[in-house]
Amino acid sequence: MLGRIMKKKGSVSFVARMLCIVLVLTTLAGCQGNGDGSRQGESGATPTGNSVTESVAVPTITGEIAPTEKEQEDVITELLSQMTLEEKVGQMMVVSFRVWQDLSGTAAEAGSTVESREPAAKSARVNVTELNDALREFIREYHFGGTILFAENIKDAEQTLRLVMDLQAANQQGGGIPYFVAIDQEGGSITRINFATTGVGNMALAATADAENATKMAQIYGTELQALGINMDYAPVLDINNNPRNPIIGVRSFSDSPQIVSEFGEAYLSGLKSTGTIATLKHFPGHGDTGTDSHTGFPCINKTYEELKAFEMIPYETAIAGGADMIMTAHIQFPEIEKETYVSVSTGKAVYLPATMSHVILTDILRGDMGFEGVVVTDSLEMAAIADTFAFEDVLC
Repeated sequence: MLGRIMKKKGSVSFVARMLCIVLVLTTLAGCQGNGDGSRQGESGATPTGNSVTESVAVPTITGEIAPTEKEQEDVITELLSQMTLEEKVGQMMVVSFRVWQDLSGTAAEAGSTVESREPAAKSARVNVTELNDALREFIREYHFGGTILFAENIKDAEQTLRLVMDLQAANQQGGGIPYFVAIDQEGGSITRINFATTGVGNMALAATADAENATKMAQIYGTELQALGINMDYAPVLDINNNPRNPIIGVRSFSDSPQIVSEFGEAYLSGLKSTGTIATLKHFPGHGDTGTDSHTGFPCINKTYEELKAFEMIPYETAIAGGADMIMTAHIQFPEIEKETYVSVSTGKAVYLPATMSHVILTDILRGDMGFEGVVVTDSLEMAAIADTFAFEDVLC
């Protein structure tokens, strides 16, 4: 419901296509703040449940000649045929491990339920900068599509590289296929790696009036991410900053002009791709024209499809034509487009399904009308727009 994929045709590498055919959505990812009051994932005791019983052997193609499309299709088909339903569900999730708190010291009696157990003594919350045994087992058992790193996970280059390698190792010990390791390294105000190049931010890049600067800046980000083993960047932002009251986009946008955002966004995209880093356009179909931050509220934009096509969607159309591999959805209501409603669990009032959950927006428009065949990921499902509005089981159905 939250994301749908098809094979990406054309310029996407074989490895990227094999990975993209599996990953469908991101559950605990997105562009939250740098520890300044943003919502965080709650990591605790190891989850219970049945483990996946069989590992997946990743098929390979031998030889120096580039594989044909038919050979690529065969490898993907073989890979999927080996996977259990549990493994496929796990591949639909990218999780975050920001902080750890040991809740194992509980005053539980025999036969008591998890809900009835009261912690006897909670340990301190600590940032997850290395994997402990519980997290390793969690990753091995559930075969996630990947992990997103935040500032809490990062201290220095050596520690970050070790953490990424441990994530990959734990995943493959459980029989998983190569792991997506993602991060929000947009540049400017949204960066997670404090020892890496920060850059000047998108609006400052566009102020130079030279799109080559966006390409060069993205190449620097991508090169540094690759050196750390991070293969996916949740950037560039393609939102058009056309609402001066917007509390979350602002200078993260290249401009209030769709043409400038298109030009610099495509240049940024090409820069990241040139380093082998997977770029992610965000936040579709546009987070620029709202006065509400979806981290803390539930935005609503009363624009028709025709109005969005004439403005907000222009940069996405340009980037899709240029070979975009991934697009992130926005937790925004578009009642002129998506008419289906849901009764909010917090207010008891009817709300419209956001773009993240909209079949009309993601399938009919993005897939059908715009012809996007890459991967669709969601913004963080911990954000208030989702977490405070929808029951957890309805989000994942």
